[in-house]
Amino acid sequence: MLYKGWHNGYFNNLVRTIEFLSANRFSVMVIGNSPRWNEDLPRIIYRYWKKHGDFPPEFSKLGLDLGSKKISDDLGLIVESTNSLYYSTYDRLCNFDGYMVRIPGDLNPLVTLDEDHITPATAIYIVQDLYVRLLKDLIN
Repeated sequence: MLYKGWHNGYFNNLVRTIEFLSANRFSVMVIGNSPRWNEDLPRIIYRYWKKHGDFPPEFSKLGLDLGSKKISDDLGLIVESTNSLYYSTYDRLCNFDGYMVRIPGDLNPLVTLDEDHITPATAIYIVQDLYVRLLKDLIN
C-alpha cells in the first residue's frame, strides 16, 4: 500500500516502483491524494463562522484547490494502467457540492489540520471505507 502527498513529479518514479514490486510478486494498492485547500482549513472555517455565525455546510468548495482533483484523476489512470489497485480519497470525501469539511458524527472533527494533512479522524473514516471496499472485492 502506497500513500503520499502526490504531485505530477512523482508519477514516473511511481510507475517504476509499482513495476518493481509487481515483478517481485507483491500486490500494490495506491491511495490517492487528499483534496487540498488553498490555506489552512481551520482559518477558512473561522472566517466563514465570523461572517455567517455558523459552520460552513458539510461539503464546500470554499477555498478548495481545484487542481488537486486533476492530480487524483491522473494518478488513478496511471495506477490502473499498471493493473494495480487505486483508492481515490476523492470518492470518499467529495461530492457535487465540494469537499467534506467535517467528518460526520457527534464530534464533527475537521477533515484536515491545515491545507492537506488529514486528521486522525479522517484517516479512520477513509480506512473504514477502504476496508469495506477491499472486503467486498475479496468476497465477490
